[in-house]
Amino acid sequence: MKKGSFYGWIMIPALILLHSCDPFKQYQESVAVIEASSPTLDIKADGGEPVSLLLKSNRSWTASIEEGVDWLSMDIAENQNLEMRLTETQVSFTAKDNPVKASRPAKVSFISEAGTVDVTVVQGPLVPRLIVSGGELLENLEADAGTYTLTVESNVPWTVGLAPESTAGVSLSAESGQGNGTIELSVAENGSSSGGKDAVIIFTAEDCAPVSVNLHQKKAIAYMKFADAVDGVLTVEEGLFEAVIAVKTNSNWSAEIADVDGFTNPMLPVSSGSSEDQSITVRMDCPAYCFGKTASMTLKVSLDEGRSATLRLEQKPALRMKFGTFGESSFVTADAEHWPLSSPALADMPTAKDTSSPFYCKEGNLVMRSGHIVKIFSNAGIWYTASTGLNGFGTNPVDKTIGSYLILPAVEGFRLSKVVYHAAAASTKRLYLSIRDKDRSEVVSGGDQKTIGSTAVSRPLLEWTLSGTAANTSYSIYQASTGNMYLGDLILYYE
Repeated sequence: MKKGSFYGWIMIPALILLHSCDPFKQYQESVAVIEASSPTLDIKADGGEPVSLLLKSNRSWTASIEEGVDWLSMDIAENQNLEMRLTETQVSFTAKDNPVKASRPAKVSFISEAGTVDVTVVQGPLVPRLIVSGGELLENLEADAGTYTLTVESNVPWTVGLAPESTAGVSLSAESGQGNGTIELSVAENGSSSGGKDAVIIFTAEDCAPVSVNLHQKKAIAYMKFADAVDGVLTVEEGLFEAVIAVKTNSNWSAEIADVDGFTNPMLPVSSGSSEDQSITVRMDCPAYCFGKTASMTLKVSLDEGRSATLRLEQKPALRMKFGTFGESSFVTADAEHWPLSSPALADMPTAKDTSSPFYCKEGNLVMRSGHIVKIFSNAGIWYTASTGLNGFGTNPVDKTIGSYLILPAVEGFRLSKVVYHAAAASTKRLYLSIRDKDRSEVVSGGDQKTIGSTAVSRPLLEWTLSGTAANTSYSIYQASTGNMYLGDLILYYE
């Protein structure tokens, strides 16, 4: 008996002691409490990091943000154990960016059996911000064209433009923006080899210091391109004594002619220039007539920074006469200095059939710049206008079988192989043209008669490829009708 009673006596106080020492139960059974660690919280205008407080309570509670506040959100920690949630709970607040330059408050109410605790969250006023990044990539651009991006960080409207002193070719994808964004820069090629180009891109926003981004583009490598050249060779049209070479360059230049073979005294009327130039002219005393080979020369061009460009000019030999305005382009020559008649001079010739003119004639010699001579005979007389070329021909009004003709020059060691006859205008009557021997008695092989109709194309073109001709021999172009020849362009090939 004594032993059992002792045990009961011992256990009862122990249970009483354990019950009275449980702090959680004591806290729950005490007076209801609700407290916030701070009556106010400050949060940055741009939201930034969340702010938080500790709420102490021994009862369940609810929380709410005052009505009409849509810029503030609340987060209650869920990772605390039950005991901690019934004592201290972390409550965090996150705000949207404040778009105005005044602070704004929001009341948050925590309600429990113990009553209500109000906490005021105050967001600071907008502080205008304008930050531009990416400009470091523009500080030393190559001369090539390119597209680049600048990134804008801002919380206000902003504008962007180029400083007036900018020399680089820059275009912007936009002139303004709102908040964060990007601007695309399209930079044109710097074609100049004389120096680099610069630009300043300026961003502005109200209450923000302007942000300037400097762009520098290197100067280009000096070059000259020959537009019509193929593999560095430009073919000059047969029979022309002037070559106008289309060029594109970004450099000052000077040129000289070298390695001349087959051309007569080629020269440069203008031997230097700038990047503004679009052509270089080479002129010869006469077209190439070095039959049996292709004439050639080299144009050597010196550019900025010791760079250079070369072009080989080639011309197949031919004898050529051009008169007046032919087609859409002017003839190389149309005056006595270049294509004179022995008598009278071309410039003095009548502009229509006029037997009373002191310069009216039926025959004469066309002296080419090469010294070769084409003899012309016209039953109707010879006259000239720029729009219709050299006119005449016609048959003898008495003996219709006697026609008009051109006697073509003989070339030592070479035979006449091809004739191209291009009229300057449509003939009002039919022309019957053939290639014959010098006496006009026999048609040569390949020189058969060709007809130009009175309703033909505006500038008829005739070609004869001859196989029955001999070297060192003159041949003729024979006209057996009364129509005007309207000779605009005559090209003679020898081989």
